[in-house]
Amino acid sequence: MARKLHYFDTNGIAESVRYMLHYAKQKFEDVRYDSQSWPVEQVKKSLPFGQLPLYEEGNKSLYQSVAIARYIGAVHNLIPADIWEQAQLDAIVLSVYDFWSKVIAYVKEQDIVKKQELKKEILGEWIDFYFARFENQLKNNKGFFGGKLSWADFVFVGIVEAINLRLGEQIERKYPHVAALVDKIRNLPGVKEYIVSRKPYLTWADFVFVGIVEAINLRLGEQIERKYPHVAALVDKIRNLHGVKEYIVSRKPYVLLIIHSVKLL
Repeated sequence: MARKLHYFDTNGIAESVRYMLHYAKQKFEDVRYDSQSWPVEQVKKSLPFGQLPLYEEGNKSLYQSVAIARYIGAVHNLIPADIWEQAQLDAIVLSVYDFWSKVIAYVKEQDIVKKQELKKEILGEWIDFYFARFENQLKNNKGFFGGKLSWADFVFVGIVEAINLRLGEQIERKYPHVAALVDKIRNLPGVKEYIVSRKPYLTWADFVFVGIVEAINLRLGEQIERKYPHVAALVDKIRNLHGVKEYIVSRKPYVLLIIHSVKLL
């Protein structure tokens, strides 16, 4: 039976599903879409609610990342048999998504001032609110949310990685049990090999690099990247990202004011 997972070519809400499928050694087609070319109208119209991810098994399909992750978890024995324990893991996953929704609000905000305010609120308030509680849950349950490896652990780590990518942070570093779980999932058989083999996702370092390249170009009156095709490609990719492209169009042109010192005799 053919299996397909449709999602963007990025670390987002379907990365945990990729992790679980690789961990289970389940063969599947990893169908990836370029977010910069989205929407692909023909594909979007075929989706139940016009959104990714979508998981297919034969002639059946399932949408919504949580439903997909829970189903894959059930198929591969990553869900407890006890329904109360199942509900407790559901609650954890929904809490993880509550936090994710705050990060998505930051990602989607177009106003620069409001965007910085949202990030400050996330870093200064919401991370510790949620992660102190996640840390406590892991500490009291042998390093896993359900006492042993489950689908909720995969979902959690996938979201942590996605948030780090978008905030330019390592939000787990202050929480030892969270950091240990992230490390544990990333080093599971199948997952570890997948991470090594996948193409690198854009990170905060790429944004910093491109910002510095542009700042240097402004000060030298050069395009220092032009002799280096991979560097030029990264600059072009960052500048054409959704949100970044619109910001560049809307901002006022930068003017460098150079004041030469004059020695008075």
